[in-house]
Amino acid sequence: MAKDYVKITKSILKNCGGAENIVSVSHCMTRLRLQIRDESKFDTDSIKKIPGVLNVVVQNGEYQIVIGQDVPNLYAEFQKIDGIKGGGSVEDANSLKEDGKKQKGSIANAVMSFIGGTFSPVIPILIAGGLTGAVLTLLTNFFGVTKDSGTYTIIYAINQATFYFLPVFIGFSAATRLKSNGYLGAFLGAILLYSTINNGQGLSFLGLPVAQVAYNSTVFPIILGVLFMSVIYKLLQKYIPVVLRTIFVPLLTILITVPITLIILGPIGNTVGTWLAYGVYSMYETAPAIAVMIVGITTPLMVFFGMNNATYPICFALLAQVGSDPLIVTGMTPANVAVGGACLAAALISKELNEKSVSISAGVTALCGITEPGVYGVLFPKKYPLIGAMIGGGIGGFIAGFFGMTQYVISTPGFMSIPAYINPNGTSNNLIISLIVMVIALAAGFGFTYLFGKKGLLNKSKNCSDNEIIAIADAEQIPIEEVKDDMFAQKVMGDGVAFKLEQGMICSPVNGTLSVLYPTGHAFGITMDNNVELLCHIGINTVNSKGKGFKIISKQGNIVKAGDPIVQVDLKTLEKEYDMTTMLIVTNTNEKKVVFNNQGKIKKGQNIGSVSQ
Repeated sequence: MAKDYVKITKSILKNCGGAENIVSVSHCMTRLRLQIRDESKFDTDSIKKIPGVLNVVVQNGEYQIVIGQDVPNLYAEFQKIDGIKGGGSVEDANSLKEDGKKQKGSIANAVMSFIGGTFSPVIPILIAGGLTGAVLTLLTNFFGVTKDSGTYTIIYAINQATFYFLPVFIGFSAATRLKSNGYLGAFLGAILLYSTINNGQGLSFLGLPVAQVAYNSTVFPIILGVLFMSVIYKLLQKYIPVVLRTIFVPLLTILITVPITLIILGPIGNTVGTWLAYGVYSMYETAPAIAVMIVGITTPLMVFFGMNNATYPICFALLAQVGSDPLIVTGMTPANVAVGGACLAAALISKELNEKSVSISAGVTALCGITEPGVYGVLFPKKYPLIGAMIGGGIGGFIAGFFGMTQYVISTPGFMSIPAYINPNGTSNNLIISLIVMVIALAAGFGFTYLFGKKGLLNKSKNCSDNEIIAIADAEQIPIEEVKDDMFAQKVMGDGVAFKLEQGMICSPVNGTLSVLYPTGHAFGITMDNNVELLCHIGINTVNSKGKGFKIISKQGNIVKAGDPIVQVDLKTLEKEYDMTTMLIVTNTNEKKVVFNNQGKIKKGQNIGSVSQ
């Protein structure tokens, strides 16, 4: 019988003190999570009796109403209620908590995340402006457009404005990323570019000398400036009375930030950018073929760990100081094309219609320069396409470096970036080399993947029967009753087992379809061919990590085999804050008998149970 979510919503509101008593509402895979103002108004016993509610759990001041895997439908009804702040799915579940606790993580991860997150929204502008330069080269060399024509002037302005005003775009994006005022960040970038400041000579502020720096097309000065600005902005927001904030917060923020940026941070950022460009280029010049080959090999790994966008500052530094990028995007181009080839080979090998569809779609997008679907949906789940793609990217990168292939404008690495390899002086050598490199990388990625896949090499997924259940990781298996979460221990959602994890690669326990994969990776569900449904919940209350410490490897909807990797877990980081006991629950037996065996130490892939009629 279908659940009446409107009725359930009204019943919950009635027994929790009404909408005005709810600070925020969010949800994870199975639970509606409420932040309550007056806990005395929350009637736990009455809510437990509501049809459709499986249980109520109170942990760390949060009221968790257990609904099951259709909790998004109930959350959708709560979103319609005026006065309740929605925290969204688990990705944002903690964003509205009033205690504002920070999630812990390494400084390196935070820096990479900040840089990548700052550049990601700006990339479309850079691609459009960069490729406009390539179009201009084509028009002047092959279509007779002259430099004194209006057509040339307009297209040239589009190209130059993209990079000249780069500090404005980066300023807005960086400030937004830091949860500061994006417009003040853009304003700071505009100030740096003002005619009397940008490359200005003989300037001083209150007697302190201001260095002569050309800020147009730079990245690091505005990033440092916005970092400082965000600190000042938040301090002023905190200490200036509300009635005065509108006037004095922006005024004082800019008056404090601009001099510090011009006198200290701007020159430091400019020096860092210059040193970085020359340092990277010196390494490239030492062994160009090896350097580009390394980029070609490691690009799929950079994409997997979210580090690819963080390399753009190096690209800009090279373009500003050297005039082209012979290393970063040049190495990523054959890598992405090889990923496309690997995905297409995987599609050819696969016998599953859904897998073929996923692989073909991922292959086409990778050839165009977008590799995330291929990396997450094909390469890492299957493993052998990853090796094929890395070999193909390495071969293409080696040839590119050996023949001095270089990219003259920023673009997406792939076949769509071909115009970016047109030399502005009109010669065609670099363009021809780029085409050859891409074709070779595509062929190598396809060929090696097909070879590995056809011969079954590098594919170590557990070969077990369709009714067998295997261990998801090396772990200590314990009874579900010992889990320190009443919902699981009392088998509210079904019977199962639990694991004390000893390693972080979580694999599929059965053959079936990955029917549910939560965006944060803390839980997933698999439906077997006999319609038995299993839920794997990694850790207790790990929904509050908002995805930090989890790296999704597979994709919802994929056909998976027992032993296929689903999620990579950073146990070392997560265990500092969470109980990482992991539950494997049978949520729907479909009238089949599910039996679990074994306790104590187990190895990944070891039989732990079975499904029978």
